[in-house]
Order: sequence, then structure tokens, then C-alpha cells
Amino acid sequence: MATTFTDRSGNVVDIVPRETILSTDTDVVTGGVSRYIIEVEDTPYEVDSQTYAAVEKYLDK
Repeated sequence: MATTFTDRSGNVVDIVPRETILSTDTDVVTGGVSRYIIEVEDTPYEVDSQTYAAVEKYLDK
């Protein structure tokens, strides 16, 4: 399982489980998720839902 992801700027970011926080922003109109946020070592990255799901799965293990 990969322990990195590539952010939107093309930078490869190492995922550190104990220092990684997952969060989402809710769209006030639809009630759905508007943004997926992965925070690694105090740096937030906005990612797509597939990347978010992959990191979430990795962190759960």
C-alpha cells in the first residue's frame, strides 16, 4: 500500500498515519461533500474523493 499521494501541484506528500487528519467540507446547498481535505503534518491538502478514500483506507490499517 502506498504511503504517499501527489497533491494538485504535483508534489509527492508522505502520509504519516499518526499525524494525518482527514476532514471534509459540506456543501451548504446540497448537503453533500464539497471538498476533501487531508492534513499531513499541519499542512492541509485538498484532494479528490478517490485520493481521500485511498488515504482513509490506508490510515484505518
